Amino acid sequence: MADAAMLAQGAVALVFPVVLVAAAVSDMARYIIPNALPIGLAVAFLPTAALAGLDPAAIGYHALAGLAVLAAGFGLFVLNAMGGGDVKLLAAAAIWTGFETLLPFALLVAIFGGLVAAALLVARRLGRRGADSVRPWLARLLSPRQGVPYGVAIALAGLIIFPRLTVARPLAVLFGLGN
Repeated sequence: MADAAMLAQGAVALVFPVVLVAAAVSDMARYIIPNALPIGLAVAFLPTAALAGLDPAAIGYHALAGLAVLAAGFGLFVLNAMGGGDVKLLAAAAIWTGFETLLPFALLVAIFGGLVAAALLVARRLGRRGADSVRPWLARLLSPRQGVPYGVAIALAGLIIFPRLTVARPLAVLFGLGN
């Protein structure tokens, strides 16, 4: 019975990577992260946390981590350093990481953000010609007038940190991804 409960909790926790991948694909294709994705991610944390047995104080700390990231992200948005969808997605993901894994998650986001930006700079320099005739989304991605689809960096970091999340531990244990 314990394995069934762990599997149920783990299945609900899969919302985290699924939503992050959907957001990354949308951001890369259209430079838009639909509001439903970060909202759904934030809301889905509650049943996942309940199934994981988190007490109200722990859930509150996770929410506080999300609010802290939202406040910092708002500052970056005002400075035009980050898009609104990216800020909302980052804050929703921070609810899942809580303070426990927020720092490694943030560091991974920064590293992947730099790598995505560098890859785009190189691709934009080398591959712009002919992109218009291939795919409109690729032409948009390679346009020097566009920014960086930071949802990709957030998703990559989230996928790496996922097995370390408190609410994902049953899946990690079942599949040998962590302890």
